[in-house]
Amino acid sequence: MAPVPWHVPAGAEPVARLRLAVAAAVLLFLYGHLAPYAPEAGIRAGLVLALVVNLALFSALIAGLSPLRAAGARALLVAAVAGGLSVPLSWAGWIPAANVAKTVAAAGLGYWLAGAVTSLGVIVLIAGLSAVVDIVSVAWGPTKALIEKAPESVSYLTVAFVWPGYDPGRLSTALGVADLVFFALYVGAARAFELRSAATVAGVALGIAAAVVGGIWIGVMPALPWLAAGFLAVNADLMLRRRRSPDGAGDALREHDPGDGRHAGGDARRGPPSMRRRV
Repeated sequence: MAPVPWHVPAGAEPVARLRLAVAAAVLLFLYGHLAPYAPEAGIRAGLVLALVVNLALFSALIAGLSPLRAAGARALLVAAVAGGLSVPLSWAGWIPAANVAKTVAAAGLGYWLAGAVTSLGVIVLIAGLSAVVDIVSVAWGPTKALIEKAPESVSYLTVAFVWPGYDPGRLSTALGVADLVFFALYVGAARAFELRSAATVAGVALGIAAAVVGGIWIGVMPALPWLAAGFLAVNADLMLRRRRSPDGAGDALREHDPGDGRHAGGDARRGPPSMRRRV
């Protein structure tokens, strides 16, 4: 029997991720159209269903678009095209299609930013600063002013978590597109620095769930502190270990992504991670 290769062939993993993105986009679009026709559930049951289904689909779409991290300026082009498309879709009230376009735009921008991050210290600093800025914005700043003085513009800057059994124009939960940008940023950083990619997706998604639940029962809730907490909670031990490594190589380690024709993990041809060159 021929030996099974230990790594995914170059180019195969990005294609599989993009297939996941396409499938998630189609399902997110279909769910947005079909959910209002489902039996109407109570508030608690409806909230749980809305969170589970929407978070699964939004998370899968963002995770599937992770090859954009290696796309450079093309990721910005994807963000610009999708973002431009989302404006007329939002104006027309086509929420399912607008959700997909806004998520793709957020992923393009977030992964482009992730590609520009040079160290673990930078991503930790971004997590901390974004949390503080979001708290201030929601409590006293632009977000508060926007909600109070121009609520009609909020739909252009948010995605809607559609509830089963309810028309999204009557009842839905809004999440800022900026929050999805940071979602992609954290997933891209996790891949770039060989942190826990799958756990990052789960941790950030749970952070969003906490922010949504808090927003329903308490009031408008800043989401970025919860996203940052989810990212740091599942990766803190790895980041501390890298910072304490004798040569400090962990702080500058970049992932050898199969999409770039290289291999993640300890590459037999290039040596273990600690022996790789810094970039």
